Amino acid sequence: MKAAGERIAMLTAYDHASAIMAGRAGVPVLLVGDSLGMVVHGHETTLPVTLDDMVRHAASVVRAGTNALIVGDLPFLTYATPADAVHAARRLMQEGGVQAVKLEGGGTIARTVRHLCELGVPVMGHLGFTPQAQHQLGIRVQAKQAADARRLLEDALLLEAAGAFAIVLELVPAPLAAEVTREQVFLQLHQELPYEAAVETEKWEDRPDGSVRIEQTIHVQRDGQRAIFLGKGGARIKQIGARSRHELGRMLERPVHLFLHVKVSERWADDPAHYRAIGLDYEPK
Repeated sequence: MKAAGERIAMLTAYDHASAIMAGRAGVPVLLVGDSLGMVVHGHETTLPVTLDDMVRHAASVVRAGTNALIVGDLPFLTYATPADAVHAARRLMQEGGVQAVKLEGGGTIARTVRHLCELGVPVMGHLGFTPQAQHQLGIRVQAKQAADARRLLEDALLLEAAGAFAIVLELVPAPLAAEVTREQVFLQLHQELPYEAAVETEKWEDRPDGSVRIEQTIHVQRDGQRAIFLGKGGARIKQIGARSRHELGRMLERPVHLFLHVKVSERWADDPAHYRAIGLDYEPK
């Protein structure tokens, strides 16, 4: 699916019945998450969830017999050391039957991730808002500052280098600016230009007053397309900018100064960088 550029859906399942329904719907990845502590057991956080809880729920999901990849969370402090992680992963895979495990954290757990992968345990990472650390982070959007976003990227690269096959990004504005603007472009122009544009964030500047200045370029292939984007007297691009600015401000919880430019780039569709920006490993021929 990834090689074909298809989005891969993942759904949380805590029990046999929900796993059966997800399987019938063709969901390719199921996560037995430690959020079951709140959703099923009524706790206020994920912290009280034990390894026994995870094994029991994972086994229930696995018995549904779906074709999905089933990933199980390692609960709070069960992977404090590589040895702890091996013990927890062994139980979750042997007794629970999951095919992969998920760990929260970035560079601090990279050594543990590498150790598990070297032993043949498929590992999914988890960055951004990590519920097991909510007493430190609070429940809010993460990586809203440029420096934080850079650290997040560094953590993601460390997890990838350690062998993680996927990473969950929770409450993270990524790839925030370009994706929000791209969505507004599609909503307003999909009848006229369904797939004829790419959005690139050229500049992201955190300002002393707490606001952020974002400059973006919308790449189109022909002059006629640029005229459609601009609209009469620039009305269309102003509308796209206003809606994107509002959505970004809501997500980032701070003022956003957004500047959009429309550029004719005849061969933008042949530039691999535009595909990497939206998460696709695609090399145009």
